[in-house]
Parts: sequence; structure tokens; C-alpha cells
Amino acid sequence: MKNIRHLVKDKNIFLNYLIICYAFVLPLGKAPSVLFGVLLIIFWLFDGNYKEKAAILKECNFIKYLGGLILLSTIAVFWSSNMEFWLEFMRKYWHFLVIPVIYTSIRPEYTTTVLSSFLLGMLVSEIVAFGIFFELWAYGRATPDNPTPFMDHVNYSIFLALTALILLNRIFFEKKHSLQLMYFAYFLVVTTNLFIIAGRTGQVAFVTGLLLIGLLNIKNKFKAIALMSLLGAIIITGAYSFSSTFEARADQAINEVHGMISKQDFSGSLGQRISLWVMGTHVFLDNPFLGTGIGLETNGMNKYSEKYNFSTYSDVTDGAYIDYHNTFVQYAVQLGTPGLVLFSLILVSLARLKFTSRIYFNINISFALLYILLSLVGFSFHLMNSMTLFVLFSSLFAAISRHESAPGK
Repeated sequence: MKNIRHLVKDKNIFLNYLIICYAFVLPLGKAPSVLFGVLLIIFWLFDGNYKEKAAILKECNFIKYLGGLILLSTIAVFWSSNMEFWLEFMRKYWHFLVIPVIYTSIRPEYTTTVLSSFLLGMLVSEIVAFGIFFELWAYGRATPDNPTPFMDHVNYSIFLALTALILLNRIFFEKKHSLQLMYFAYFLVVTTNLFIIAGRTGQVAFVTGLLLIGLLNIKNKFKAIALMSLLGAIIITGAYSFSSTFEARADQAINEVHGMISKQDFSGSLGQRISLWVMGTHVFLDNPFLGTGIGLETNGMNKYSEKYNFSTYSDVTDGAYIDYHNTFVQYAVQLGTPGLVLFSLILVSLARLKFTSRIYFNINISFALLYILLSLVGFSFHLMNSMTLFVLFSSLFAAISRHESAPGK
């Protein structure tokens, strides 16, 4: 009882334990992520020290750019569709309030534990996923053909890809052979899981990340490219041979690309995304200064669906909301050039964080790459799983960079 009282009294330590819990539950569903996110915000407010926290936050460029994007979205109510829709759209941004909590509260001695807690949470999710795959149990809408128990396959594939790249970095930097073997075994489990689900986004991100990690960790760049390309080829070949889901999705992608080139057929999932990007780019160029506003993303879109014969979107209502499946395009359409620039600066400033620890530099670059790829195929700042993933890792790495750059370090 005394220990509990001491823990609550030292609110900063309690916040660090909550951050560790938040990292653990992140892969395990929306409800626990929401619960611990709310608890973090409440106890951070209860902790006080607002002047000190404000001074710390002013030093972080990426938080400034994120705040600017949210402020611009708030002001956009004046040229958006209607107040009710705007409020429904904006309410999801509360998740970003966890970023200043983690950034100002995490202690250096807990950062490794936070990463390990996330890996442990992913391990639990994978146990559930493999149980579904082998038909030992059922969970939610997940199926043996696509065992993604706690989120959609696109986001889960990114979670898995990031987990694999964190483990690969730990293999490079770990000096104990027993731990290296443990990380390698977990790496094999994660990559197997990644290629038995239908998440092509994470699969592409993983293979791209392999090459990046090789370039970052192997001095001989030719050797790095050769080794990682070979490893990627072996993984892809094995996945195509043994995973019916991966084989079907790969064949589907090849057939869709062939159809787009030879028949101008954009009706497939990849073709629909490309057609949305093309039309969205044109809508942005028609409204380059402030965009269409939130809820009016299809303003003028119909003329471009006719121009390029994108029949899938020929009957879209003019002046309504649509998800362009690309965060860069989405913000460009909604908020014009300022929105596109601010979102780009958020990711660039994150990728440019300074570290003295090579492993954190590598993982941060890997995360930035993965998130850019995710943002190219989805509205990453408006889907809860991708939002909370960004919340945890952006604030964690920004805090690590701040600690390592502090005087005397």
C-alpha cells in the first residue's frame, strides 16, 4: 500500500509506467489504447509544472508543425461543409494530445523499456493471430486467410514491419549472443506473420526498410545492398511459395498493373487509389491556397473522373467528403498548400532528429520511412491505429533526441 502511495505521489514515475502500459496495449485494440491515452493526459495535467512543460515543448519543431496543422484544420471550419461534420472529423485529433505528455514526461532510463513493452504487446497480438491462422480459436472479424485480430490488415502490416525492423536493429547492436538469437527467432515469427496477412503496404515497407537498415549498419554499401536484396528476395520467394494469401495478393497486383497499362482499367484496388491521387491532385491545383475545406473534398472532382475515364468515381457527389487514400493529397485538397507543407514538415523534422545513440537513429529513420510509405497509401492522420503508432514513436524519439542533446550529455 505504501508503494502504491509513493508511486502516485511521484506523478512523473507514474506517468512513465503509464507510457510503458500505453506502448504495450497499442497493438491490442482501440479500447485499451483509448483508456491509457486518456489516463496519460489526465495525470499529465494533474502533474502540473506547466511553465517548464511549455518551455520544453517550444524547443520541438515537429510538435510546432503538428500544432500548426491542427490549428489550420481548426480555422478551416470557416470554409468547410458544416459544423457537425467538421466536429466529427476533428474529434479524432485528441489522440495527438498524448504527444506532449510523452515528450515532456518520459525519463531516459525508461525509453528502452517502452520499446520492449511495444514488442511484448506485438508478441501477444501475434500469438492471437497465429491461433486464428491455425484455427485454434476465433477473434472478431479475423479469418485464417487474413489473421489480423485487433486492426485492419494495412495498419497491422505496418505494425509488423516496424516490429521486424526494430528487432533487426537490436540484432545488429546486441552484444549477447543469447539475446541476438532470441531477437532473431522473434524476427522470423514477425516476418512470417507479415507475409501470411493481406497487408501489401507493410510488406513493401519492410523490404524497403531492409535495404535501409543494411545501408545504415554495414560499412561496405555494395555488400549491404547485395546482402539485404538477397535476404528480401529469399523472404519474398518463400512467402510466394508458402503463403496462399501473399501469392493471391501479389498476382492481383501484377494483373492490376497490367490492366492499367494495357486496358486503362483502374477498377482494381490499386487502380482506384491511383485514380483518387490523380483526381485529388487536380482538385488541389484548382484550390491551391486554402483548399476545399473539410467535407468538400470532391469539389470539381467529377470533371476529372470524366476526363480520365475513372468510371468507379463517375457518380460521386460533388462537394462531399472523400478519403483520397493518401495523406499528402488529402491535406493538399482540404487545406491547400499550407496543409501540404505543414504535414511534410512534420515528417521531415521527425526524420531529421539528432541522436548520439546509433540504434535510436536507425530505428527513428526506419519509422519515418514506414510512416511516409503508409501516408502515401492511406489517410494516416485520421485512422486511430496509425495515429496512435505515430503518437508513441514520434514523441518517444523526439524525447530521446532531446535527452541526448541536453547539455552535459
